[in-house]
Amino acid sequence: MEKIPAQCQVFWALDSKRKLGSPKVSMWASDGEIDTHVPYLRFHFAGEPPLDSPIYNQLAACIHTYQGLTQWACLCDPARSRHYFLLPQVFAPYLFTHGVNKEQMLLMMDEQVYQENILVAKCDVPNLSRYIEQNWKG
Repeated sequence: MEKIPAQCQVFWALDSKRKLGSPKVSMWASDGEIDTHVPYLRFHFAGEPPLDSPIYNQLAACIHTYQGLTQWACLCDPARSRHYFLLPQVFAPYLFTHGVNKEQMLLMMDEQVYQENILVAKCDVPNLSRYIEQNWKG
């Protein structure tokens, strides 16, 4: 079996536990260029409404207990979207006000801090994926 690229591992870890109804597989650009944008996954589970299903709360609780290179957040703003977002916790407070737009993020934090957090998060994705596979019941 072909090795799954790091930017797709969280998608496949979630999908292996419960079918995702989201088309976005990659958490960042996969064209080989250096990507300086926040790694995130926008997703929903097929057949599971985000407001009425405890599956999202169970996943968020699992992710909250993860102790890796960085902390991660799993959140949703039902007034804006029926999708959940999985992204580094450091960027979560800005998600629903500024999105994951680099220029907007740089108004809120120093560029070096921004870049370091992105690099750490990308390095942490394989570990987070394994943690989800091993600890989330789905």
